[in-house]
Formats: sequence, structure tokens, C-alpha cells
Amino acid sequence: MPILKSVSSAGKSASSLKRLIDYVSDRDDEKVKFGKFNINGDPFKEMINTKKLWHKEEGRQYKHLIISFKPGEVDMETANKFVLDFCSRNEKLKNHEVLIATHGDRNHIHSHLVINSVDFATGEKYSHSKKELEEYKKIVDELAREYDLEIPLRGLSRERTLHKEAVYNLNEYKARGLGLGLGEGYGWKDKIKEKFLRAYNEKPESIEDLNKKMESDNITITKRGKNYTLTLNKDGKEHKIRLTTLLKDHISDITPESLERTFSFNKTCRIQEENRREEIENKMRELDFLNKKIENKEFEYRTLENKIAEKKEEKENLINDNEWLESDNQTLKTKNEELRRESRSLDEELKEKYKLLKNEELKAKELEEIAKNRGWELDL
Repeated sequence: MPILKSVSSAGKSASSLKRLIDYVSDRDDEKVKFGKFNINGDPFKEMINTKKLWHKEEGRQYKHLIISFKPGEVDMETANKFVLDFCSRNEKLKNHEVLIATHGDRNHIHSHLVINSVDFATGEKYSHSKKELEEYKKIVDELAREYDLEIPLRGLSRERTLHKEAVYNLNEYKARGLGLGLGEGYGWKDKIKEKFLRAYNEKPESIEDLNKKMESDNITITKRGKNYTLTLNKDGKEHKIRLTTLLKDHISDITPESLERTFSFNKTCRIQEENRREEIENKMRELDFLNKKIENKEFEYRTLENKIAEKKEEKENLINDNEWLESDNQTLKTKNEELRRESRSLDEELKEKYKLLKNEELKAKELEEIAKNRGWELDL
């Protein structure tokens, strides 16, 4: 959850710029990572040279911004890249030298931006309005989305509160534990606010649900008339604060009146989401059913194609068998004709032999008759 802060303190001498650069740089090597935007060499020398070039050595020397991240949200390398991307997208910074010092010496990572007060291309002095500061925060939010980081709640309805939240002096910054209220100087009000907003962002559907989300942090919320009271149990002591008091300096539209509406809205959204999810699941089941039907139809189609192929093969075999049968039939016809011719020839031959036999029998009878008439005995 990257949060942009503007430190209102701004020195008016070169030594004040040097002290700030030394302050943000005074860390062990493993606890600080530097980034340079429009700077090639020594940051302090380049910033001073730009001021001398445009004869702007007097007056405000720098602008100090801080971008802080939730504990464990990013490493120093990612934080440094995030801030460099912020500088690249910010039109107001395109011609300013910016020293980036990312610190990892507290329980959250944060980056200091020391911006030279003089534009090296035009010589104009740097400044930003409340509206421009809000544009800066929008750039941070856009980058948070791209880096898949949590985006803090913001509201545009209370411009005075917006600027009060976003700007404080360097002493206040140090007292609050580097800007996020997560290091030294982290008070119980800061903890209640942080945990409440985190639970609120988890979309509770009732006061009981909200309490359950803050239970592990020993924080409870109860309704008192039209307002709500948040209680932190810490070291055997109860710290209480009203919701309106807790959020009076926070950029949000959360009010006691809106909280109940938010619960109802969250519940409605969850039900709608569940209905959408159920509808999607039903559609997925229908799709699976249709896919299975398609698979079955494809299987039936492939089976039918196989049967058609088998029938074609059977037909071809039958055609071949028929051709063979026709060939055999022709052969049989030829053989039958030959047999008929042989049969006719045999019949003729038999008839001739029968005739001869008959003639022989007639001759034998004649001889027998003659012999009988003559009294001969014949041995036939």
C-alpha cells in the first residue's frame, strides 16, 4: 500500500540541502539503496550547478517527498524501481534532478525523494499545489495497480483534510516513525486506524463480521448511539476512540451513517458474486455436458465412418467375388457345351453300335433258323 507524503520543511541555504542529502544517505550499505533521476554524478554538486546556471542560489533549495510501503509488501529493489517509475511519469519532475534514497532500516520500506528546486531546462522554481499533490497520489495508485500492490482508501470530497493528511513537517515525520506509523512513535490511534481500515477493506457484512476481522489485533467496535467506538486492548489497558474522531484526518468517505450501508452493500455484492459464480459454474457444467455430447457424437460419427468403410470393403469384395463367379460360370458354360457335344457324339456312336448289334442279332436268328430247318445244332 504505497503512500505519498510531502514534508513541508524546506531549507533556504545550500547547507540545508547538504544536510538533507546526508540524512537520507546516512545508512549502512545494506539498509539503503539509491536511485538517480536526471543525475549522472554527485547529486549535491549537480543540484548546486543547476542553481548557479540559472542564478537561483537563494531561497528554497529542495522539495522533500516520501513514498512508504506496508511491511513485507516490497523489497528495496522493487521500491526503488517503483519510485523511479513515479518520477518518469510525473510531468512536474521531468526537468528536475531527484535523488532517491530507499531505506530498509525500519520494519517497513520507504523512499525519500530529494527534488532540486530549480528546473535545469527552464530555471523555474519547483512548487506543487494541493490539486497537483492529489495528481501525484493518482500516479502512485496507478503504479500500485501495475505492481499488484494494495491501494489505500482515498476520497476527494474533503480537500482540506486531504492536504492535512498529505503534508507535515520533518520533525513530525521523524516522530511518527518514518511516515507510516509503523516504526518508532507508532501510537495506539495509528494502530486502530490501520487495522480498522484493513478490516474495512476486507468487505465486512456486519458489525460482528468487522469485529471478527479485527479480533486477532485485540480491537473491537461497538455502536454508541449514532456513533461507533473502537477499543484496543493493549497490555491490560483499554484505549477507546470514536470512529468520527479516528477518521477526522483521514481521506475517506467512511462515516457512522455510511457504515451500515457499507455492510449491506458488501453483503449484496457477495451474494451477487456468489450468484455470478454459481451461474458461471452452471454454465461450465452445461459446457462440459455439451462437450461430452459433442465427444459422443464424434465417437458415433467415427463409428459410422468405420462401418461405412467396412461396407465399402464388403461391397468391393462382393464385386470381386461376382467377377470370379462370372468367370467360373463362363468356364462352366464352356465345359457344359463340351460335355453336351461329347454326349451327342456318344449317343450317335451308341446308336451306330446298337444298329450293328441289332443287325448281328438278326443275322444270328436267321442262321439259327436255317440251322434249325436243316437240323444243325449250333453252339451260339
